[in-house]
Amino acid sequence: MTTKISVVIPTYNRLELLKEAIESVRRQRFSVSEIIVVDDGSSDETASWCRMQPDIALYCTNRRGPSGARNLGAAKANGNWIAFLDSDDVWFDSHTQRAKEVIASETDCRFIICNFILTNKDLVQKQGIQGFPAAFPAFRSSERLFSILFPPNAKRDVWHGSATRQALFGNWLQPSGLLIERQLFLQAGGFNERLWRSEDMDLLLRLVK
Repeated sequence: MTTKISVVIPTYNRLELLKEAIESVRRQRFSVSEIIVVDDGSSDETASWCRMQPDIALYCTNRRGPSGARNLGAAKANGNWIAFLDSDDVWFDSHTQRAKEVIASETDCRFIICNFILTNKDLVQKQGIQGFPAAFPAFRSSERLFSILFPPNAKRDVWHGSATRQALFGNWLQPSGLLIERQLFLQAGGFNERLWRSEDMDLLLRLVK
């Protein structure tokens, strides 16, 4: 089956950051099928700017929160894969291309979660610990536990092991790095709209279950 990726970007009063996020999508080496922006009740010029962009499908809500905004975008998507991107994040140009390669090489792949780099507002990389260990303290607790979860003989750029065990040890899903089969996302019930925080951990536990 052809890989068609719909990008869902929830946003609230972040127009300038949103523009940068969208530009990073437009620069992808593997072009996405559509860009969906869900404006969650912004009071700035987000909606009017998006309406002037021919490659953006805009949906407006009245403060449903990040979970509700993402779920609405996923429901409207026409791709068989959904890639989420928060409006204060950007992707490397190779993001969707590498995801496509994983999908092609792993026949039973149903969702992908990638690592990330922390930067300042000018996209200059911050010093020190990066990625999951920086965002989720549980991954810094012990080098011994870390090596158990991610064996030293694993490929350098892919983490291996029991997803269930990893999820119980600590959250490693950050929405801007999630690419998931649309069917699986809907089957899992999407993000919990009652949660405005930790909704990523909630979804991760349901996915690995």
